Amino acid sequence: MYLGTPLQSVYGTFDTGSELVWLQCEGNPTGRSFPDFNQSESHTYMSIPCSDKDMCDPGTSVGIYCGTSSCAFETDYADNTHVDGVMGGGNGKYSFPMQIRRYDPKFSYCVSSDMTKTYQIKFGEAATLSGDSTKVLQNKNTPFYYLDVLGIKVNTKNINVPPYVFEMSLDGSRGFIIDSGATLSYLTAKVFDAVKDELEQLLGASNKY
Repeated sequence: MYLGTPLQSVYGTFDTGSELVWLQCEGNPTGRSFPDFNQSESHTYMSIPCSDKDMCDPGTSVGIYCGTSSCAFETDYADNTHVDGVMGGGNGKYSFPMQIRRYDPKFSYCVSSDMTKTYQIKFGEAATLSGDSTKVLQNKNTPFYYLDVLGIKVNTKNINVPPYVFEMSLDGSRGFIIDSGATLSYLTAKVFDAVKDELEQLLGASNKY
């Protein structure tokens, strides 16, 4: 994004596991400041009009929270790009896609392990999908996106775990979510132990931590 007067480039992580859009604007480790924010307060909030008619509904503004140094996002990438905050892409009403398109919050992006390439996140009318897809479940009680997981295979073999273990509960406290802001996969103890046992049969005993 570009913010401030004069405009400054701001880098944020697009996170489907978060609902809010926020930037670090006080105690920024890059030494930069964003003049449009009130830095005398520990946390501030501002609303920025969105003029892109293809991406946003008419008259839309995006609410952005301002964090202090205690909220610092410490990630630095290989090209020296520092991440100033998070662009929440979750299912909550304050996420970026929901703010710009309240009744049709679409977005699409491509994921790859090739960090030398740049991939675009597209919103609104530009958000299109091609190829195979999987169903995404939503729950009004949480800002997460859930996947309808039926099971897990290890070396083409189904692990011995009943499908109900992966089912989303009504309150959203159980289920299999997809989170673009996380680098690890987390499993409940029952599923983890089953996967671990199957892998140990293939690869040998693991080191225990």
